[in-house]
Amino acid sequence: MPLLRARWTAVCLVVATCLSIPAALFGQGASGRIVGRVADPTGAVLPGVKVALVNEATNVSRGGKTNDSGDYSFVEVVPGTYTVQFELTGFKKNVQKSVIVDVNQVVTLNSTLQIGASQETVEVTSEAPQVDTTSTQLGAVINDRRSTNCHSILVTPISFCSFSPVYSRS
Repeated sequence: MPLLRARWTAVCLVVATCLSIPAALFGQGASGRIVGRVADPTGAVLPGVKVALVNEATNVSRGGKTNDSGDYSFVEVVPGTYTVQFELTGFKKNVQKSVIVDVNQVVTLNSTLQIGASQETVEVTSEAPQVDTTSTQLGAVINDRRSTNCHSILVTPISFCSFSPVYSRS
């Protein structure tokens, strides 16, 4: 009888493990998000600002508007480099280039529109900060160079963690 109980326990553990693996995999995202707030030079939020997101590699664009709080959000953004444009009548058009979105990253991109004719454009070429202050999630993007430098074809999950800058062996 004890042998039967031990086998039954082992079978239950295997089944529970197999059922929990797909649930853990669904938590992994293959996209990022861009969020932010648009304001005028005095700091007052601007509702109704047209926000355009353009992928620099494919020229595919998405559009949106800021809400009553001046906030906007683009979800399910394919990783890549983007140009974000902000337009509102009575303000200069603001263009922010080279905004990099990585896998499972939330980029906060706030913008200040300057008063002026809409034909004038303010172009910002600096990159968005790479620190995500809206999430406690840790992650790293492993580029093709780092993955081809891997010396083993059969990489265990623990050795794969050594590619991440947040992992350290002690």
